[in-house]
Amino acid sequence: MKTMTIDNNTYHDIETFAHVNNLDVADVVKKSFRFFIEEFKLAKPQAKTSQYQLPSHLKKCEEYCLVLRIVRMRD
Repeated sequence: MKTMTIDNNTYHDIETFAHVNNLDVADVVKKSFRFFIEEFKLAKPQAKTSQYQLPSHLKKCEEYCLVLRIVRMRD
């Protein structure tokens, strides 16, 4: 079994939540991590780009900037 360390404030928040909802602290932590992992399973993995390629979200910005330049040139 592996362990992890959390700060006192976070533990207190988890402990309070568990107490209010009549749950065990360990169960709250386990369920929280499972929920977190399930949320990110739905996210698509980012395709690896070569050293000289922009990530896809920046390519869209670049395309938008190009369109703005063309519009400005027409004015």
